[in-house]
Amino acid sequence: MIKIRMVDSVCFDNWHLQFNAQLIEILSNIADIVEYRGVQHIGENRPNIKRKKLFVVTSSGRWGIIWRYLFSILNDTWQLIVAPNDEIIVYSFDSISVRILNMLNKVIRKRIILFRHALHVVLPIGCSEVVKSTS
Repeated sequence: MIKIRMVDSVCFDNWHLQFNAQLIEILSNIADIVEYRGVQHIGENRPNIKRKKLFVVTSSGRWGIIWRYLFSILNDTWQLIVAPNDEIIVYSFDSISVRILNMLNKVIRKRIILFRHALHVVLPIGCSEVVKSTS
């Protein structure tokens, strides 16, 4: 029996909704049970998909984003620790917790799939827009 735990500790509302909906559809076609952990309403019409709500910070602004990623690190790490050994853990967003997950997983040795589909632009403090180089 193939069991998959899809962890989405960053996305909310319509943020990456289309990608996540398509990913959970693919996962539900290859696994007997898919457990989605996040806040988006996806996969509700499939009998082999179960939803469990995961706390995701949804506020915006500098501090909201900082808190979102801090809670994402905690959520991602906790899901790796508590997931049963027979589950495949799928992380559907490229979080900053990747290095922590890799180091921890060298010890506990679980099966992880990480989908990197997010574009991150890190701006210096005080900068409010991305400037493209013409050179």
